[in-house]
Amino acid sequence: MIVIRPAIPEDSADLFAWRNDPQTREASVHQALISWDEHQEWFRKSLTNPSRFVYIAEIQEGEGSAAPVGTCRFDLRDRSDGAEISLNLNPGYRGLGLAVPILRAAIDVFFEEGDGPADLFARIRPSNAASVRCFGAAGFLLEGADDEEGFDRYRRPVGGV
Repeated sequence: MIVIRPAIPEDSADLFAWRNDPQTREASVHQALISWDEHQEWFRKSLTNPSRFVYIAEIQEGEGSAAPVGTCRFDLRDRSDGAEISLNLNPGYRGLGLAVPILRAAIDVFFEEGDGPADLFARIRPSNAASVRCFGAAGFLLEGADDEEGFDRYRRPVGGV
């Protein structure tokens, strides 16, 4: 069973490792390695930013033991644009069919916790076939090219599809 919870300071090291994973960097907007200090500053600001929601996905691994398997972040934009969503899996749990359930569960938690925007959107590199499939399965539709950085923009209308 997947459980979604808000990120806490103790999650910083996991998110740092997952962010600097080569496969993650290849799909990211900012592909360079980041330093621990840069990450710590970003993470500290993220946890206190009222327009950013960072969640950790966990699965039960045994009696009373939960393993962090991914993270999902929502960045609120203006109401007309919605919230940008980003998903990253713990590299040790990729390929196990967890991405779509994590994404759907995080979206549910995001909308349960507050007055979310009308739509959600994601920027995905066209070469990232796994993310294209994942977001498509969660109700995101291709809108077209997002920017000159080579990303496509996917949108999930309020209530999904």
